Amino acid sequence: MSAIRPRLIHSQRLPAAVAARIARDYDAPPPPGHKLTPTELVALAQAFRPDAVMVTTGTPVTAETVAALPDSVRVIATISVGTDHLDISAIAARGLALTYTPDVLTDCNADLTMMLILAAARRGAEYLGVMQAGWGRSFGMEEMLGVRVTGKTLGIVGMGRIGRAVAQRARGFDMKILYSNRRRLAPELEAGATYFADMREMLPHCDILSLHMPGGAAAAAVITAETLALLPKGAIFVNAARGSLVDEDALIAA
Repeated sequence: MSAIRPRLIHSQRLPAAVAARIARDYDAPPPPGHKLTPTELVALAQAFRPDAVMVTTGTPVTAETVAALPDSVRVIATISVGTDHLDISAIAARGLALTYTPDVLTDCNADLTMMLILAAARRGAEYLGVMQAGWGRSFGMEEMLGVRVTGKTLGIVGMGRIGRAVAQRARGFDMKILYSNRRRLAPELEAGATYFADMREMLPHCDILSLHMPGGAAAAAVITAETLALLPKGAIFVNAARGSLVDEDALIAA
Protein backbone atom coordinates (compact mmCIF):
# COMPACT_ATOMS: atom_id res chain seq x y z
CA MET A 1 0.00 0.00 0.00
CA SER A 2 1.40 3.38 -0.96
CA ALA A 3 1.88 6.05 1.69
CA ILE A 4 -0.75 8.76 1.96
CA ARG A 5 0.66 11.90 0.41
CA PRO A 6 0.03 15.40 1.81
CA ARG A 7 -2.73 17.28 0.03
CA LEU A 8 -1.78 20.59 -1.58
CA ILE A 9 -3.52 23.28 -3.59
CA HIS A 10 -1.85 26.19 -5.36
CA SER A 11 -3.18 29.48 -6.62
CA GLN A 12 -1.77 29.59 -10.15
CA ARG A 13 -0.01 27.56 -12.82
CA LEU A 14 3.61 26.92 -11.85
CA PRO A 15 6.85 26.24 -13.77
CA ALA A 16 7.15 22.72 -15.14
CA ALA A 17 9.84 21.62 -12.66
CA VAL A 18 7.75 22.77 -9.70
CA ALA A 19 4.61 21.15 -11.09
CA ALA A 20 6.52 17.87 -11.56
CA ARG A 21 7.71 17.98 -7.94
CA ILE A 22 4.16 18.58 -6.73
CA ALA A 23 2.84 15.69 -8.85
CA ARG A 24 5.53 13.41 -7.43
CA ASP A 25 5.25 14.27 -3.75
CA TYR A 26 1.72 15.60 -3.17
CA ASP A 27 -1.90 14.86 -3.82
CA ALA A 28 -2.97 17.97 -5.73
CA PRO A 29 -5.79 18.95 -8.10
CA PRO A 30 -4.99 20.05 -11.66
CA PRO A 31 -3.32 23.48 -11.82
CA PRO A 32 -5.67 26.42 -12.28
CA GLY A 33 -5.72 28.14 -15.64
CA HIS A 34 -5.47 31.60 -14.06
CA LYS A 35 -4.46 33.25 -10.80
CA LEU A 36 -7.12 32.38 -8.28
CA THR A 37 -8.90 35.14 -6.43
CA PRO A 38 -9.15 34.79 -2.65
CA THR A 39 -12.76 33.66 -3.07
CA GLU A 40 -11.76 31.01 -5.62
CA LEU A 41 -8.89 29.86 -3.39
CA VAL A 42 -11.23 29.39 -0.44
CA ALA A 43 -13.75 27.49 -2.59
CA LEU A 44 -11.02 25.14 -3.84
CA ALA A 45 -9.72 24.62 -0.31
CA GLN A 46 -13.16 23.82 1.04
CA ALA A 47 -13.75 21.32 -1.76
CA PHE A 48 -10.32 19.64 -1.67
CA ARG A 49 -9.51 20.01 2.07
CA PRO A 50 -5.73 20.30 1.65
CA ASP A 51 -3.01 20.12 4.27
CA ALA A 52 -1.19 23.05 2.64
CA VAL A 53 -2.05 26.06 0.51
CA MET A 54 0.58 27.50 -1.85
CA VAL A 55 0.11 31.06 -3.10
CA THR A 56 1.97 33.84 -4.88
CA THR A 57 1.75 37.61 -4.54
CA GLY A 58 -1.12 37.57 -7.03
CA THR A 59 -3.51 35.97 -4.53
CA PRO A 60 -3.79 37.92 -1.26
CA VAL A 61 -4.41 35.92 1.90
CA THR A 62 -6.42 38.23 4.12
CA ALA A 63 -7.82 37.64 7.58
CA GLU A 64 -11.14 36.75 5.95
CA THR A 65 -9.43 34.22 3.70
CA VAL A 66 -7.61 32.63 6.64
CA ALA A 67 -10.83 32.37 8.64
CA ALA A 68 -12.64 30.68 5.74
CA LEU A 69 -10.03 27.97 5.12
CA PRO A 70 -11.04 24.47 6.26
CA ASP A 71 -9.55 23.03 9.43
CA SER A 72 -7.50 20.58 7.36
CA VAL A 73 -5.07 23.39 6.43
CA ARG A 74 -1.89 23.42 8.49
CA VAL A 75 0.55 25.31 6.27
CA ILE A 76 0.44 28.37 4.03
CA ALA A 77 3.42 28.66 1.69
CA THR A 78 4.12 31.69 -0.47
CA ILE A 79 6.44 31.63 -3.47
CA SER A 80 7.85 35.06 -2.73
CA VAL A 81 10.37 37.00 -0.72
CA GLY A 82 7.85 39.64 0.33
CA THR A 83 4.86 38.93 2.53
CA ASP A 84 2.84 42.09 1.89
CA HIS A 85 -0.01 40.01 0.47
CA LEU A 86 -0.39 37.94 3.63
CA ASP A 87 -2.13 38.78 6.90
CA ILE A 88 0.62 37.33 9.06
CA SER A 89 -1.17 38.13 12.32
CA ALA A 90 -4.27 36.20 11.22
CA ILE A 91 -2.16 33.27 10.04
CA ALA A 92 -0.29 33.16 13.36
CA ALA A 93 -3.48 33.56 15.40
CA ARG A 94 -4.93 30.48 13.74
CA GLY A 95 -1.76 28.51 14.50
CA LEU A 96 -0.81 27.89 10.88
CA ALA A 97 2.78 27.49 9.76
CA LEU A 98 3.94 30.06 7.21
CA THR A 99 6.82 29.50 4.81
CA TYR A 100 8.38 31.81 2.23
CA THR A 101 11.52 32.03 0.08
CA PRO A 102 13.70 34.75 1.63
CA ASP A 103 16.99 34.32 -0.26
CA VAL A 104 15.94 33.03 -3.65
CA LEU A 105 15.98 36.43 -5.40
CA THR A 106 18.88 38.14 -3.61
CA ASP A 107 21.33 37.95 -6.51
CA CYS A 108 18.64 38.66 -9.11
CA ASN A 109 17.51 41.79 -7.27
CA ALA A 110 21.09 42.97 -6.80
CA ASP A 111 21.83 42.41 -10.49
CA LEU A 112 18.74 44.40 -11.49
CA THR A 113 19.69 47.18 -9.09
CA MET A 114 23.09 47.53 -10.73
CA MET A 115 21.42 47.45 -14.15
CA LEU A 116 19.16 50.34 -13.14
CA ILE A 117 22.07 52.32 -11.70
CA LEU A 118 24.09 51.86 -14.88
CA ALA A 119 21.12 52.57 -17.14
CA ALA A 120 20.35 55.81 -15.31
CA ALA A 121 23.97 56.92 -15.23
CA ARG A 122 24.70 56.07 -18.87
CA ARG A 123 21.27 57.20 -20.17
CA GLY A 124 20.36 53.71 -21.29
CA ALA A 125 16.65 54.35 -21.89
CA GLU A 126 17.43 57.38 -24.05
CA TYR A 127 19.97 55.47 -26.12
CA LEU A 128 17.47 52.64 -26.55
CA GLY A 129 14.99 55.14 -27.96
CA VAL A 130 17.61 56.50 -30.35
CA MET A 131 18.54 53.00 -31.48
CA GLN A 132 14.91 51.97 -32.00
CA ALA A 133 14.39 55.12 -34.07
CA GLY A 134 17.16 53.98 -36.43
CA TRP A 135 20.15 56.05 -35.24
CA GLY A 136 19.05 58.89 -37.51
CA ARG A 137 21.65 61.31 -36.19
CA SER A 138 25.12 61.46 -34.72
CA PHE A 139 26.06 63.12 -31.46
CA GLY A 140 28.64 65.73 -30.63
CA MET A 141 31.39 65.12 -28.11
CA GLU A 142 29.38 66.70 -25.30
CA GLU A 143 26.00 65.17 -26.10
CA MET A 144 24.37 62.17 -24.39
CA LEU A 145 27.44 61.48 -22.29
CA GLY A 146 25.82 60.40 -19.06
CA VAL A 147 28.07 59.97 -16.05
CA ARG A 148 30.49 57.28 -14.98
CA VAL A 149 29.70 55.26 -11.88
CA THR A 150 33.31 54.29 -11.24
CA GLY A 151 34.52 55.96 -8.07
CA LYS A 152 31.11 57.37 -7.14
CA THR A 153 29.62 57.21 -3.64
CA LEU A 154 26.71 54.80 -3.26
CA GLY A 155 24.31 55.14 -0.34
CA ILE A 156 22.28 52.05 0.53
CA VAL A 157 19.16 52.32 2.67
CA GLY A 158 18.54 48.88 4.14
CA MET A 159 21.70 46.77 4.37
CA GLY A 160 20.11 43.33 4.50
CA ARG A 161 20.91 40.45 2.16
CA ILE A 162 20.08 42.39 -1.00
CA GLY A 163 21.70 45.62 0.14
CA ARG A 164 24.92 43.77 0.92
CA ALA A 165 24.80 42.00 -2.46
CA VAL A 166 24.47 45.39 -4.18
CA ALA A 167 27.42 46.72 -2.16
CA GLN A 168 29.51 43.73 -3.24
CA ARG A 169 28.80 44.46 -6.90
CA ALA A 170 29.36 48.21 -6.49
CA ARG A 171 32.83 47.59 -5.08
CA GLY A 172 33.71 46.17 -8.50
CA PHE A 173 33.21 49.73 -9.78
CA ASP A 174 35.46 51.15 -7.03
CA MET A 175 32.46 52.82 -5.45
CA LYS A 176 32.56 54.10 -1.89
CA ILE A 177 29.77 52.45 0.12
CA LEU A 178 27.67 54.26 2.73
CA TYR A 179 24.67 52.69 4.39
CA SER A 180 21.81 53.39 6.75
CA ASN A 181 20.19 50.55 8.63
CA ARG A 182 18.15 49.89 11.76
CA ARG A 183 21.36 48.74 13.40
CA ARG A 184 25.02 48.70 12.52
CA LEU A 185 26.33 45.52 10.93
CA ALA A 186 29.16 43.41 12.25
CA PRO A 187 32.53 44.39 10.71
CA GLU A 188 32.68 41.29 8.52
CA LEU A 189 29.29 42.15 7.00
CA GLU A 190 30.04 45.85 6.79
CA ALA A 191 33.13 45.08 4.69
CA GLY A 192 34.45 48.63 4.97
CA ALA A 193 31.15 50.43 4.37
CA THR A 194 30.44 53.55 6.44
CA TYR A 195 27.40 53.43 8.73
CA PHE A 196 24.92 56.27 9.30
CA ALA A 197 22.34 55.80 12.04
CA ASP A 198 20.29 58.63 10.51
CA MET A 199 19.61 58.29 6.79
CA ARG A 200 19.21 62.04 6.45
CA GLU A 201 22.82 62.58 7.49
CA MET A 202 23.97 60.17 4.79
CA LEU A 203 22.00 61.61 1.87
CA PRO A 204 24.11 64.75 1.18
CA HIS A 205 27.11 62.48 0.53
CA CYS A 206 25.41 60.18 -2.00
CA ASP A 207 26.01 60.36 -5.74
CA ILE A 208 23.70 57.34 -6.02
CA LEU A 209 21.02 56.20 -3.58
CA SER A 210 19.59 52.68 -3.59
CA LEU A 211 16.58 51.69 -1.48
CA HIS A 212 16.27 48.14 -0.11
CA MET A 213 13.94 48.37 2.88
CA PRO A 214 11.00 46.04 3.53
CA GLY A 215 7.62 47.55 2.76
CA GLY A 216 4.03 46.62 3.39
CA ALA A 217 0.58 48.14 3.34
CA ALA A 218 1.24 50.06 6.56
CA ALA A 219 4.74 51.23 5.63
CA ALA A 220 5.13 55.00 5.43
CA ALA A 221 7.06 56.63 2.60
CA VAL A 222 10.76 56.94 3.38
CA ILE A 223 11.74 58.87 0.28
CA THR A 224 9.83 62.15 0.41
CA ALA A 225 10.27 65.70 -0.83
CA GLU A 226 12.25 66.43 2.34
CA THR A 227 14.67 63.53 1.91
CA LEU A 228 15.06 64.04 -1.84
CA ALA A 229 16.05 67.66 -1.20
CA LEU A 230 19.00 66.42 0.86
CA LEU A 231 20.57 64.61 -2.11
CA PRO A 232 23.22 66.41 -4.17
CA LYS A 233 22.09 67.93 -7.47
CA GLY A 234 22.18 65.27 -10.20
CA ALA A 235 22.11 62.32 -7.80
CA ILE A 236 20.68 59.02 -9.05
CA PHE A 237 17.94 57.28 -7.07
CA VAL A 238 17.00 53.61 -7.55
CA ASN A 239 14.11 52.00 -5.72
CA ALA A 240 14.64 48.24 -5.56
CA ALA A 241 12.07 47.89 -2.77
CA ARG A 242 8.33 48.53 -2.51
CA GLY A 243 6.72 51.46 -4.29
CA SER A 244 4.87 52.45 -1.11
CA LEU A 245 8.20 53.56 0.38
CA VAL A 246 8.50 56.41 -2.12
CA ASP A 247 6.38 59.53 -2.50
CA GLU A 248 6.18 59.29 -6.29
CA ASP A 249 4.72 62.78 -6.71
CA ALA A 250 7.69 64.21 -4.82
CA LEU A 251 10.07 62.09 -6.90
CA ILE A 252 8.58 63.37 -10.16
CA ALA A 253 8.69 66.94 -8.90
CA ALA A 254 12.35 66.57 -7.94
